[in-house]
Amino acid sequence: MAHTIPIRMIAESLNTSTDTVRTWERRYGLFSPVRLHTGGHRRYSQTDLEQAQQLRLLLDKGMRISKAVKVLHMSEDAHGGPQTSRHFYQALIRAIQHFDLLELDRVYQKALTQYHPDTVMKKLIVPVFQHLGQNWDKHPGGIAEEHFASHFLYSKLSTRLNQTVIAGRSFHLLAACLPGEQHELGLLLFCLTIVEEGFYPIYLGPNLPISQFNSVISQSGCQGIVLSGKSAFKQKEVLDQLYQVSEQLSVPIFIGGEVAANHAPLLRQHGVIPLEEDFSKALTTLSTHIPQPTTI
Repeated sequence: MAHTIPIRMIAESLNTSTDTVRTWERRYGLFSPVRLHTGGHRRYSQTDLEQAQQLRLLLDKGMRISKAVKVLHMSEDAHGGPQTSRHFYQALIRAIQHFDLLELDRVYQKALTQYHPDTVMKKLIVPVFQHLGQNWDKHPGGIAEEHFASHFLYSKLSTRLNQTVIAGRSFHLLAACLPGEQHELGLLLFCLTIVEEGFYPIYLGPNLPISQFNSVISQSGCQGIVLSGKSAFKQKEVLDQLYQVSEQLSVPIFIGGEVAANHAPLLRQHGVIPLEEDFSKALTTLSTHIPQPTTI
């Protein structure tokens, strides 16, 4: 979905200010904007613009914004239009519980056509796996459900990423999980976000030894390393190795995930750049340290 519409046009359609648009986005989950890597400006899709126009009609009838949003979402669901993230979440859970691969694929594909990968991650995938993680031992099929969902999403995300990266002329980043880290869905979705801005990663998946970084960077010409970590890690050993790599290769090293959220000051002390959990903010941080890629 192309995001080319500035926030000014959304505000004009709603007959309000851009500050109010941002407030309504946060409060009511409206729209799915993305940020440009240059300047960080919001850009909206045609679906967002149409939603703003429909919302304005409801407001003109005297509805409060909270009521108008509810009516808009109910109308969209009833007519098969853009659906709420809650609707997608419930549909994904049902498909997983019934091990219905066809329905799981249908719901997932429809969500990706409506939402940006960042939104899919935060509002769908993370809540779904939180639910699975909390309930895996509550019924006999809990572990099987989590494995079923993980395998499906990994297959879909990695295939989409590979197809997108093939279009790039050169690689800009090495992307991998920290040693010992097996959770890679967040990193996969972040990679899908950055390729939309022209950053093409070499994706190397979970549990990559740091000793491999030098060879990959030297052979590929990558300009940076993006790592992800959710689990606890051996701080001193890993950070010392990362510092040596950054010194030897003169490339920035970024870390996202829970490791970044929990150890940001320590990472900075070792010359490693923590990435924010919000993909848009993380992309902005990435863009300040990596030369702007030439898109094709």
